[in-house]
Amino acid sequence: MSKITMLCPTRGRGHTLPLLCENLLDMCWTTSNFEILFMWDTDDLSTQDWLWKCRSDYPTLDIRLLGRPHSDNLSEDYFNWALHTGRPRGDVFWAIGDDVRMHTEHWDSLVLLELEDWYRDKPDRIGLCFARDLHETDKGQIGYRWGCFPILTKETYECLGWFFPKEFVTWEADVIMAKIFHDPRVDRLHMVDDVVIDQISYHAYGDVPRDEVALSMKYRHNNLMYSQMRSWYKQNQMDKDIIRLAKGIRNGMEKAESV
Repeated sequence: MSKITMLCPTRGRGHTLPLLCENLLDMCWTTSNFEILFMWDTDDLSTQDWLWKCRSDYPTLDIRLLGRPHSDNLSEDYFNWALHTGRPRGDVFWAIGDDVRMHTEHWDSLVLLELEDWYRDKPDRIGLCFARDLHETDKGQIGYRWGCFPILTKETYECLGWFFPKEFVTWEADVIMAKIFHDPRVDRLHMVDDVVIDQISYHAYGDVPRDEVALSMKYRHNNLMYSQMRSWYKQNQMDKDIIRLAKGIRNGMEKAESV
């Protein structure tokens, strides 16, 4: 059975982290199915104290802490960095937010069993999966479903060389990833419908007051010329990533057929 490495960057919400840990623990089948990599900014001393408290208060959870200088590039300097430097013990990588809550009992076993079944005829193990997010939508724009929190295998990460495209500094990396994996040359986008998750922040619920973190993310998102970033990626890099995935799938199939 595989193991899940949950990737969770956090800043300024230390008081909420025990609630996340409690939720993951209460709703899981067994803590041996997953580890949690918390990425935090070394100038955020309050969050550091809360993280150490979580390690002390939840000894049955496999919690690991990765501190680094604060950065405005959430994709490159937290998710990608954590997998590059953190030596993950899992072979399934799942991005989560510090505001995520699991709604499904035994979520860990259900995800792993679903992935095992879905990848059974995919020897390359390349693909993009999402749990069923209560806020998932096709946005009425592209006609297929995705969620906010991608699940990638180790093989997919190694094929691409990233977990999130580094060009997408704050939000919308999930949108472009869904486009890539839905492309007919790849066609490896999958929803794990038996597992339901939720978010409790303003980003999910417009009537919740924005905290400092949400305000900072909104400011960066609105002031980093996202339309230009999106256009640049689509024109210069997106097709290369699709071709890289398609080649990895083809090589995996050919290797399996030759055995």
